[in-house]
Amino acid sequence: VCGLIFATTKESYDQHKREWAGFGFLSRCLIISYAYSDESIAEIFDFINKELYNLEKREKLTLKTYEVKANYELNKQFNAISDRQFRRLKQLQTLAKCNALINKRKEVNQEDINNVIKLTEFMNLEFKKI
Repeated sequence: VCGLIFATTKESYDQHKREWAGFGFLSRCLIISYAYSDESIAEIFDFINKELYNLEKREKLTLKTYEVKANYELNKQFNAISDRQFRRLKQLQTLAKCNALINKRKEVNQEDINNVIKLTEFMNLEFKKI
């Protein structure tokens, strides 16, 4: 299981949407959007102006192979929120496996499913301003 986090602006999304949809990229994405509060924007500018990003610890990533077992009955809970999209269903299941892995478990349980379902509140599949 491997995932990719792809960040783009609303303008870039609008500009490239047709092209990305044409070769199937968008059907492989779970679009999640958010907006910054004015307070968060001020904190980010302050962080950059003070060059605090130079103090961030960097680590080399190493990829390992892990087997995480899915659970058929638990996976079926995603059917209702996958909107009959096969790839979306697989992506939701992959997120549940990742949640299990983060919590050092080799099998998906109800907690993993619940955490992914909570995340779907932020999924913005039509990329509308929230």
